Amino acid sequence: YYHAVAQVILAHSLIRSFPEVNPEKTGITGISWGGTLTSTNMGVDSRYKFAIPVYGCGYLPDSDGHQGDAIQPGEHTRVVYTYFDGSAYFKRVTIPTLWVNGTNDKHFSMPATRLSSRAVKGPAILRYEPRMKHGHYPGWEPEEIYAFAHSIVQGGKGLIKFHKPELQDKQARVSIKALEDPAHAELHFTRDTGIWNQRNWEAASATLSGKTIQAPLPEGTVALFFTATDQRGLITSSEYIVID
Repeated sequence: YYHAVAQVILAHSLIRSFPEVNPEKTGITGISWGGTLTSTNMGVDSRYKFAIPVYGCGYLPDSDGHQGDAIQPGEHTRVVYTYFDGSAYFKRVTIPTLWVNGTNDKHFSMPATRLSSRAVKGPAILRYEPRMKHGHYPGWEPEEIYAFAHSIVQGGKGLIKFHKPELQDKQARVSIKALEDPAHAELHFTRDTGIWNQRNWEAASATLSGKTIQAPLPEGTVALFFTATDQRGLITSSEYIVID
């Protein structure tokens, strides 16, 4: 892993030297284990203007699913957290980030993605896709990845950003940070507990009112998040919240 991080830094230096590349407008993205390397590199190499980890993230030793199972027990956890995991370097990350993951990914859990997006110091956007498949094609297919990069380095229109969802009088609601109202919104919720990648997620319509999205809280909901679709058909997510 040490050498993989070093090779990415060297590759970045090489790419920045090409005459057709603007060295002040580079970003980094990676899929699966590449997302894990992205999470580490963006806190080690300060030359990037944005970062997009897909699936892979930080806080892996204590996550449920394949990554946490592989890294534990304790001594492995300590070494990974100290030297390799992205969380060791997130405090250095001040660039914009987009975190792409599925609700049921067997390798990278939703809690690990949420912890990672909270730990970086720059603006972070989430894109949780219900039952997103794991692989290179589904990992590079989302158009939100390219729109996000374009918004940073070319001044294009950005993606919808959310505040944290909240509950009030059996209503779930969230406010958005957007230049214009979204075209469509949904509430995603699960009634299940236990391992995150084994939970069943359901969807329900949500009501748009200006910059506020809300929906009745379904009976038995354990965790929920909202998604909003903009006029281009691009989708982003709020954080999920867990209900006691």
